[in-house]
Amino acid sequence: MVSGPRSFKFQNMWLSHSSFLNTVSKSWNEVFSGGGMKGLVLKLQKLKKDLRKWNTNVFGNIFDDVKLCEDEVSKAEQEFQNDSLEVNRENWFHKKALLLSKYRLERMFWKQKPHIKWLKEGDCSSHYFHSLVKIRRKKQMIHTIKDSDGRDCSTASEIGEAAVSFFL
Repeated sequence: MVSGPRSFKFQNMWLSHSSFLNTVSKSWNEVFSGGGMKGLVLKLQKLKKDLRKWNTNVFGNIFDDVKLCEDEVSKAEQEFQNDSLEVNRENWFHKKALLLSKYRLERMFWKQKPHIKWLKEGDCSSHYFHSLVKIRRKKQMIHTIKDSDGRDCSTASEIGEAAVSFFL
């Protein structure tokens, strides 16, 4: 089954970064040939491309970052427990602060999902969040359909072919 281009979604967490407005301004103020709607479309396409690139460079994969920070906090805590030097304590607190900022970004990401109700309850368990998303995706997935001949189609390619032939 062929999917179309990825849709562009604005992330509220972008507003929390100091270079966001500068990135938008720099992209938007570039000169394009053509005015009117064509110029607007070109500017929006360029802005979308620049924001995607900026997001990858600045935020990357926030979920991987959270896991990495959690590991770093555990290591720093272990170092402090093994050797209670001030340097180790400061390193541990620094890693914890960084982890809290990553949790904040993750929470901002999930908060934009309108179907997620658990954010109101304040639960911050990433494993819990992801399991709910997986369950929702599984419920929404089409497992079998009948083709035009009345046969059950259950593989992804069969379902795709049956859907395409139905609409042709």
